[in-house]
Amino acid sequence: QGDWAAFERRIERAIAVARASGGTWLLAEAIRGQAEADRQRGRLDRARAGFVEALPVYEAALSTLGGAHCIQGLGDVARQQGQVDPAEAHYQRALKIYEELNDLKGMAGVMRGLGGLARLRGDYPRAAEIIARALQLFESQGLRLGMANCLNDLGDFARYDGRSGEAEALYLRAERAYAACASYATIYPLTNLGLLYLQQGRVTEARRTVGQALGQAQAMGITGLLGGLWLCLACCDAAQGKWGDFDVALPRAVEQLRRSAEFDRDNVLPAEQAAEHCLRAGQVERAGACLLLAREQLLGLGEHEAAAALALRLEGMR
Repeated sequence: QGDWAAFERRIERAIAVARASGGTWLLAEAIRGQAEADRQRGRLDRARAGFVEALPVYEAALSTLGGAHCIQGLGDVARQQGQVDPAEAHYQRALKIYEELNDLKGMAGVMRGLGGLARLRGDYPRAAEIIARALQLFESQGLRLGMANCLNDLGDFARYDGRSGEAEALYLRAERAYAACASYATIYPLTNLGLLYLQQGRVTEARRTVGQALGQAQAMGITGLLGGLWLCLACCDAAQGKWGDFDVALPRAVEQLRRSAEFDRDNVLPAEQAAEHCLRAGQVERAGACLLLAREQLLGLGEHEAAAALALRLEGMR
């Protein structure tokens, strides 16, 4: 439900009780729960430390499944930070354990992560194929939240492929599925709808949708989304010539993205779009700031050729 303050109070209490009572498995579960919450909120360094701490505690409790959850969590953190090879290694290790345990839910979760890695590599057909398999596994177990996650992912792949109508329909299905689970995660398809509307030039709708998502992210403390959302707002501002608002939104985007150390192609596109709007309006310095941010994201993703091309373009603008 996104009430992170209440969650933190309770999970810290659970950790304290588990430490005091010597409940090894309970302690591992509480630490991992806190790490997963940190990951979802974009506090990735804290999340990694939590998963690393919980893993040997699970091993001491002889919980192979719990250890696999931690390894998967480490894969998720690495993926969010654009570290494709370490994420792949973690996911494959976790998948092997889940297969040995015949844990279909765990297998589906890892497959969704592997689909995310294919997305980072730019292999969208492969990513969509993997996510579709994960969706089937979630459906077979009646796991609605996992199904909603996959619908949202498939919306991304349709968007990348230029199938805008299909993407919008998938995002709206994902939003309804999350709502049926009473999940705060409705914010994710809402954010993606904002990106889609920006790509289509539907700036008024993008501003409304992104503004709604930003308000939710701020209220719930989901810091990992703030940078991208501020960047989308900056793109809207540039498209509409609202330079005062742009000069507030872009620095906030830069600050949040650098703080969270999250790298995503979905941060590159709005930065480049904003730069084009700036250039058309003769705002060369502002365009340069947008392209510099796009370059940082590309470097974080390991796309050095594209980053070098942007560096040359920036040099030519001076």
